[in-house]
Amino acid sequence: MTISEKTILHIEDETSLANLVKSTFKHFGFKGEILHVTSVEKALDLLAERERMQSPVDLILSDMHLPDGRGLDLLQHIKSNPTWLKTPVIILSGECSQDIINEAYALGANCYLSKLPKQGSGLDHIRSLYQFWIERALVPENSFVSGQEEVLNKAIQFRARIAKLFF
Repeated sequence: MTISEKTILHIEDETSLANLVKSTFKHFGFKGEILHVTSVEKALDLLAERERMQSPVDLILSDMHLPDGRGLDLLQHIKSNPTWLKTPVIILSGECSQDIINEAYALGANCYLSKLPKQGSGLDHIRSLYQFWIERALVPENSFVSGQEEVLNKAIQFRARIAKLFF
């Protein structure tokens, strides 16, 4: 299965931008599924449901400012969950302060793109996003963790939190 046949989760509260990304990707030949939600809570609910069903999401695009939180909050949840840890996350936002960009990368973002390109049109910007992340980038295969792996991961996280208390 190629990435053009896989599933993308797009978290964006501006419906017009979400529709533009979806229609543009389809125009470029994307044959997979693009799931669209408008909030952090809806994204987390969808990811939890897909985890229960062992139905992968292969790429996540997220806005930074959402009605119920920040894209950074969502990113932190994604990267702390063993199921989604390897899933590439791209922040696509109008917020381009260096502090926010640094924090996004520190939390595990794979890419941070401005919604408003410095050069070219918005369509060129979406085309470059598509060409790199859909056509060229090699992304890890999603793997769902077994019950034993989940218990082990939670124990490791717990131990790390306890260790912080002493340092």
